[in-house]
Amino acid sequence: MTSSDVVDTALCATLTQAMDIVITEAIALRDALTRRAVDSIDIPITGRTHGMHAEPTTFGAKFALFALQVQRDVERARHARTSIAVGKLSGAVGTFSNIDPAVEKYVCSRLGLEAVPATQVIARDRHAEVLYACASLGTAIEQFALEVRHLARSEVGEAEESFTVGQKGSSAMPHKRNPFSRNDCAGSVGTAGIPASRTRGRRPLARA
Repeated sequence: MTSSDVVDTALCATLTQAMDIVITEAIALRDALTRRAVDSIDIPITGRTHGMHAEPTTFGAKFALFALQVQRDVERARHARTSIAVGKLSGAVGTFSNIDPAVEKYVCSRLGLEAVPATQVIARDRHAEVLYACASLGTAIEQFALEVRHLARSEVGEAEESFTVGQKGSSAMPHKRNPFSRNDCAGSVGTAGIPASRTRGRRPLARA
């Protein structure tokens, strides 16, 4: 057995558990967006293209489109979870030259993984699929956050983030109502290292 047998199988087991969490939370987000879509289906709002007034739409339509996007991300995450839920203990070049195939079958079964043919390492396209699924979901969340941030701008004023009693928007300008949580959502995408090409060059948002 080679170290890659242990490291690769352990990494796949870890990523499988991580994707279970991602899928659960993404489903919760989808369901929350769906509920808001139903609740606000008849609330009118200005539709925009290129940031300019276009045709009327509703908050419900916006939430529904967001929910559909997250559903696609859930489906991608589920497929990625299946792809990464694999393991190998077949030796240095994957030929079982010094290990019984029954060992691989037993270990993978106990870990909830599927034993797959491999060379020295498990094929990396599986890991790439997980990364893309997470990147797609992350940028969807960033898109929602930036939409709310735009609608909360002083000159737009079509939405705003809730503030608790006594909460201040800025230490120097307490009258401000900065959308803190939306900024944090958008900023966390950049912190996670999502490529700029996926976020159209946007950087984490400052709180000021």
